[in-house]
Amino acid sequence: MCMVSICACLRTRAGRSGSGSQSTETGRSVKNHHGGRGENQMSMTQWTQPQMDAIQARGGPLLVSAAAGSGKTAVLVERIIGLILDEDSPVDADRLLVVTFTKAAAAEMRNRIDGRLSQELQKYPDSNFLKRQKILLSRAHIGTVDSFCNELVREHFSELGIPADFRVADTGEMEVLRAQSISRVMDTFYEADDMDFRELLDSFSAGRDDRPLVQLVQQLYDFVRSHPFPRRWLQEKSAEYHASDPDHTQWGATARQYAQDTLDYCILETQQTLSMLQEDDILAEKCGPVFADDLSKFQMTAEKLSQTDWDSVCSLLQSFTFGRMTSARGYKDNPIKVAADANRKEMKGIIQQLQKLFGYSAAECKEDFACLAPLVEKLFLIVEKFSTELDAAKLEHKAVDFGDLEHFALKLLVEETPNGWKRTAAATEIAQRYDEILVDEYQDTNELQDLLFRSLSKEETNLFLVGDVKQSIYGFRQADAGLFLARRAVSADYDRQHPQFPACITLDCNFRSRQGVTEAVNFVFYQLMSESAGGLDYSSRDALVCGADYPKSRQPNPDTELDVLERQTPDGDTDMTELECRRIAEYVLDFLKNGHVYEKGQERPGRFSDICVLLRSANQYAPLYARMLNSLGIPAWADPGGGFFGTLEVRTIISFLRTVDNPLQDIPLLAVLVSPIYGFTPDELAQLRISSRKGPFYLTVQKAAESGNERCRTFLADLQSYRTQATVLPTDRFIDSLLQRSGYQDLVLAMDNGETRLANLHLLLEYARKYEAAGAGGLSGFIRFIDRLQQAGGDLGAAASCSETADVVRIMSIHRSKGLEFPVVILAGCGRHFHHDTKDVCLHPKLGFGVKLRDRETGCRYTTLPRESAALAQNRDEM
Repeated sequence: MCMVSICACLRTRAGRSGSGSQSTETGRSVKNHHGGRGENQMSMTQWTQPQMDAIQARGGPLLVSAAAGSGKTAVLVERIIGLILDEDSPVDADRLLVVTFTKAAAAEMRNRIDGRLSQELQKYPDSNFLKRQKILLSRAHIGTVDSFCNELVREHFSELGIPADFRVADTGEMEVLRAQSISRVMDTFYEADDMDFRELLDSFSAGRDDRPLVQLVQQLYDFVRSHPFPRRWLQEKSAEYHASDPDHTQWGATARQYAQDTLDYCILETQQTLSMLQEDDILAEKCGPVFADDLSKFQMTAEKLSQTDWDSVCSLLQSFTFGRMTSARGYKDNPIKVAADANRKEMKGIIQQLQKLFGYSAAECKEDFACLAPLVEKLFLIVEKFSTELDAAKLEHKAVDFGDLEHFALKLLVEETPNGWKRTAAATEIAQRYDEILVDEYQDTNELQDLLFRSLSKEETNLFLVGDVKQSIYGFRQADAGLFLARRAVSADYDRQHPQFPACITLDCNFRSRQGVTEAVNFVFYQLMSESAGGLDYSSRDALVCGADYPKSRQPNPDTELDVLERQTPDGDTDMTELECRRIAEYVLDFLKNGHVYEKGQERPGRFSDICVLLRSANQYAPLYARMLNSLGIPAWADPGGGFFGTLEVRTIISFLRTVDNPLQDIPLLAVLVSPIYGFTPDELAQLRISSRKGPFYLTVQKAAESGNERCRTFLADLQSYRTQATVLPTDRFIDSLLQRSGYQDLVLAMDNGETRLANLHLLLEYARKYEAAGAGGLSGFIRFIDRLQQAGGDLGAAASCSETADVVRIMSIHRSKGLEFPVVILAGCGRHFHHDTKDVCLHPKLGFGVKLRDRETGCRYTTLPRESAALAQNRDEM
């Protein structure tokens, strides 16, 4: 076992020029509406030609493929300034719709545009045109898609039939409403007690409770809401289960395509192995014929794959066998022989996987479809009923979530038709407000959001879309990078002399990283990215070009390092995380001693805060890395993200709340007694238990109090007082009283990271307040809400414990790091395997709902073609 970590030196934001560009090309000046031709930022900044094209191109829809560090924000700002200050046809600032991915990005963009207008006003203080544009900028929509939808829905609340004073509910309130709604829906189906529902329940709940089915309904509800028309999606995917032949389904087509791709791979690998064997005459003689026979079988199978029906393909693959290889004495450790054996082992595994995928005849697939059809229809019906019930509950509470805002906005703009959709009259009217729609991070939009932009445009002629498919990392949120790729496929490369639209401009220069970093990224992507794995064939068109101009490093260290650490040592196996942390600590200390960073054109010594450790899964591993690095003398901080319920202070108070609600629960009661509030030691509690071994521990405490134990008597008196309070106070006020009376707020301040712990307690108060605002109320209900959240694997955000200026090594997920820059990045945990979903259910936007079936006789689950096909597509999309 080994660990792989990649240490890449990247450039800080502070070290980058104001435009994000360091090219030697100069952009032309732009005439201004203040009485003359002034030298504005356009002429002072040196732009590359592709950047200039993105800034100046007019006349049709434009897609900008902007690589990391290519200065896309500066280009967007300059394009907006160019539109606003254009002498021939200026655009009013409030007639631009600018959509960003985050609120922070929107604020930064607005500030940059405002700053540029302020600079122009300083040059021309009497320009009424500039003053007017600055006023209009305050009214312009520059924000997230959620904020835009919110504004649109509030403007048209009457047409949508929703209250004028609706509000966006927080996560806690929505969890309560969802739990209440699904409970009512499930009760309705229990009362109906039809056979399909009982079969569905048996299939997913295994006779214990209905929690798995409830979780599946909510998961499916969230999944389909990324589709513009959720009910249509459910109907279309349900109808596919009535197919009579797998070859007439998308599942069969996916399985065949996967088989074709894998067989092509087997052919290529076997050909390379045969070529390698020719380097040794004995191996060529002994092993060559076997590999040649394998190659022939692969080629024959691949040829027949598209020419035969489903059953013939199944029979062909099931009969596939590998010949026995002749032994070559003395070649056991020969590198060519070892490589050939490894390749053949991989090929055997691939064929076994294909035999599993095509392990069902057409008749068996039809039988599975027939068994699944009524279950899927019933499941989808429950999802629709849940959606209706939840919508009613939200309407009653005048609450919406962000998904509602998008769907309300779409309802206002688009009318569903049998063949697709058409714009509404409102869409036509609203579209006239915007001369150009500019969308950032387009690769992270979903199908619903894309339809919103299209319906708001003027037949898509005024769309300016910026993104980078290589940075698409939000597929788990149903972002669809295929939308970006589809637009790029139909867009011509922009020709400034003879422009044709739709057009695409590629910003490939990276002005952030050293050349060694960009070359390392290109090397990895050239090996891994293809149309089937990553969505595109990585080519020179997509490769990063180093545009940064750094002084030559004084140290001989490379820009990119690959560390392969051996887990096995003479003393035995070492924990992989511990091994990584030791190596990271060595690197950090060496960097602080010998490393330098260029910031604002000046060299300075390295700091802890220059370094970031990235992980694929931060929630699981980041706290562990932080603890180990701190123990090695490296100040490190891990973004808490979730983890709220896991903090000591929150666990203690929640245990206290459980004890107040029901003191007969031993574990919460013991947690309260050993907490700093009452300070019992384990030995003291054990002594109490020895005197009363039976019954709940609460009865033991009562007996001890009756026997004269003053500490137990004090605890019982406090508990009785708290229980009385809890019956009359709202949950948030009760928690506030509990914290003050118990003195626990002061106690946590005396602990390590006391201010953060106190902030977490205040967060708990806030979550309780929001819970009460949802109308549920009561301590018992609040505890049940927490239980449901934890049972579903959910969590709440914890308080941040680190300021932006703190000199610490930061540890975070790759997703969390999006948009941030660090001089040094360490990608840790690369030796961990990819996690492929092995759950019974798979969801895919195109292939729909795939699930395993339960055998009625054995109770065991067996896989089905829809499930396997959806899993294949899901794994491919996640690569």
